[in-house]
Amino acid sequence: METVRVPSKVVAAMAFVAHESIMNTSCISLSGFARKHGGGFRRTSADKRPARSGFSEMSGAGAPGRPVPVRRESPRVSTASDPSTGQTRHLMTRDPRIVWLHVTSAADWIGPRLHGFALDTGSIVPEGFDAYCRVLHPFRGRSDDKPTRTWAEVAAENGRIMHPEVQPHTIFRPIGAKKPKDWAHDHTTDNELEWGSCPPAVLGALVDVLGRHTATPERCWFCAWEGRGFLDFDGVRERVRLPSRNYLLYTGPIELATTPLDDVCGRSSPHLWWPDDRAWIVATEIDFAWTYVGGASSLVGELLDDPRIEALAAELSDEPFYGSDTVNEALDAP
Repeated sequence: METVRVPSKVVAAMAFVAHESIMNTSCISLSGFARKHGGGFRRTSADKRPARSGFSEMSGAGAPGRPVPVRRESPRVSTASDPSTGQTRHLMTRDPRIVWLHVTSAADWIGPRLHGFALDTGSIVPEGFDAYCRVLHPFRGRSDDKPTRTWAEVAAENGRIMHPEVQPHTIFRPIGAKKPKDWAHDHTTDNELEWGSCPPAVLGALVDVLGRHTATPERCWFCAWEGRGFLDFDGVRERVRLPSRNYLLYTGPIELATTPLDDVCGRSSPHLWWPDDRAWIVATEIDFAWTYVGGASSLVGELLDDPRIEALAAELSDEPFYGSDTVNEALDAP
C-alpha cells in the first residue's frame, strides 16, 4: 500500500481544528465556573485576590463535565454582509435577524458594575438594580406525561432542602448518600439540566414578563459567548469584553431572546440580554444551570410569583459555586 506523506503544517492544522471542535463546544464543560469551590481557577498576575471558585480564567478552557455533543441535523446557513451598516450576518443561525455588530459600546455599562471574577453572584450580573432573582432551569422529567421537574420537586423526592445557594448535585442524591470525592468526579446532573443556556419554555415566560417592564421592548441587546460551539464569527473581531468572558453582540426586539443560536450542541440562548432603557438585565453564565435577572422590585416579585418559573430571591453576595451548598452537604453520609 502506498504511503502518502502529509506536510507537517497540514497535520498541525488538522489537529488544531479537531481540538477546537471539541473545546469550543459548550456541551463540554469549558470553564468549570460552577464545578469547584475553594480554589484552582487561573488568575492573571494583576489579580491578587484569593481563588474562591472554580471559574477558569480563560474563556474556553477548563474542567470536564458536560455531555458529549450528539449528532444532529446541520443548521440552515445564511450569509450576508452590509459594509454600509458595519454588520455581518452570523452564518450558522436559523434567523437572519441575528447579526453580529462591529460596534459594542451598548454593553460598556456592564463591566464597571460587575464584581471581580469568580467572587459571587455579582461577578455574573451587574450592580445597580433594586432586586435580583435566580431562575432555576428545570430538571428533565421521567416520563412523557411530565417532561420536566422543578428543583423543589427533586429536593422533596430526596429529602433535601431548598435555600438561596442550593446546588443541583446536592439535591439530586438522597439523604445519607455518599458525597462524591470532588467536583471532577461528580457528573450526577450533567444530563439532567440545561447548562449554559436558558430553556425555551423559561425564556418564553421571561420574555412575557420582562416585556411589560421596559419602555423599549422593540430594541434590546443580546450577547452570545464566543466559545459556544462552532459559531461562525464571519470575520467580526469586535467583542464585548467582560472578566474572563468575551461575547459577540447583536440587537433586536425582545422576542429575539427566544430565537436560538444554532450550533452542534443544539439550541443555545443568549447569555446576556437587556433592553435599551436598561430597566433590567438577564444573565445566563455558561457553566450554570440557572439564569439571573436584575431589575425593579416589582419585576422580581412578579417573577418569583409566576407559576411558569421556578425562581429564588438572590443577593449579589451569594456564592453559587459547587461547594456552597453546605446545608444539603450536611445531610450526606460522613
